[in-house]
Amino acid sequence: ASEYSLGSAIGVVMLVILLAITLVYLRLLRGQGEEL
Repeated sequence: ASEYSLGSAIGVVMLVILLAITLVYLRLLRGQGEEL
């Protein structure tokens, strides 16, 4: 059971990190678009 909880925890953390990176990337693209 501990292995499943550890795997799910890692999956959730990775998902949150990917979402954060995506938001930052979109903000950078919008900023460059406004500058151009």
